[in-house]
Amino acid sequence: MFTSDLEGRFSRLEAQFASMVESVQDHLDAINKNTDELLCCFSFLTELETKLAKLSERLDAVEHVRPATPPHAETLTTAEQEVFLALYVSDVPISIRMTARRLGLSEELIERLVEALALKGVPIDRNYRNQEVYLSVPSRFKQLQAQRNVLGITRQISQQILTHNTQQ
Repeated sequence: MFTSDLEGRFSRLEAQFASMVESVQDHLDAINKNTDELLCCFSFLTELETKLAKLSERLDAVEHVRPATPPHAETLTTAEQEVFLALYVSDVPISIRMTARRLGLSEELIERLVEALALKGVPIDRNYRNQEVYLSVPSRFKQLQAQRNVLGITRQISQQILTHNTQQ
């Protein structure tokens, strides 16, 4: 009886170990599948990164060949000129709220005017900080505007904005 009890316990223990081994094997198989999937994703991302680097090089080459003038260089309205100049004279990105305050316009109008500038091909950088939009004119375009006045900003508007900014 003692032997049969021992044999029964041994066979149950053996069955439990077999179940554990099977469970561990299933787990290892799942890990191997996940590893294969991760390697596939890594390979894809590496290939994508290479393609993006090549594309970036091509874009840089095109930028050097292409003149830096805005593609649509349409005539700007007085309000668009004022918004552009408010951004142009600022050395740091300026919030829509601050731009509106400086020009005495609503934030909604500033947003619409910035959108109109973008549609006319004027480059305006947008950055988001603390759930607020900050706008700036890229330095390359500032240089181009200073050299050639590609946007045709009138002297009167320029003086008005510069005078307004020095008073603040």
